[in-house]
This record gives sequence, C-alpha cells and structure tokens, in this order.
Amino acid sequence: MTGTGAAPNGKKAAELEPGSADVLRYQSSLDEGMGRLREAIESQKRAIIIDPLLPRSYTSLGAQLYEFDKYDDARTALHKALKLNPQKEHDHAIQGEVLLAQGRPEQAVHRQNSVRL
Repeated sequence: MTGTGAAPNGKKAAELEPGSADVLRYQSSLDEGMGRLREAIESQKRAIIIDPLLPRSYTSLGAQLYEFDKYDDARTALHKALKLNPQKEHDHAIQGEVLLAQGRPEQAVHRQNSVRL
C-alpha cells in the first residue's frame, strides 16, 4: 500500500507489535516516504536497538542521515553496515556519496574503486 493509506497501517502495526524491529523499519520507510525524515531516523534507530545485527537497518539509517545532511553520522551507520556485510556494493556507493558531500573527492574515488571488480 502506498500514499496516505499506508500510514494508518503502519500505526496499527506499531500498536500490535511495538517491540518489533520489522515494524519499526516499516514505519521508518513510511515516514521517509511521507517526508517525515526525523521520525524515520528515530524509528530506524529504535529498530537497530532491537535488532543490531541487520545490515540493511544501518544502510537505511545511513541513507536517511545523508539526506538530513548528517554526514558524519551517516558514515558511522554505513561503516557498521559494511562491518556486518562488507560485500554490499550499494553501501560502499552511498559512503562515497557522503564523502563527496563532505568535500572529500579523493576518498570518495578510492571508496568507489575499492568495490569494482
């Protein structure tokens, strides 16, 4: 479900399973899609507390923090994602974008080249 109809479903799911990392990730995605980036970041952080070993949570958090111009925090989250799954090229690419946004083009190029076959 997309659009505003998905929001009530996300809230209902959160009420039914308040301690579920999956529900919190879902809520984070809904919030992000609806332009509520602060809420999305908070939901993602709560999901990570519940399930700290899922790389995609750190990836999503890193991307959200990047969008929010929190570059150092984004790099930290992406670093954690890559520690859990070093082969994920997408995470290397996002980290390269963060480095570019920080004005570190040489490091960004190095990051991008390190994942090419």
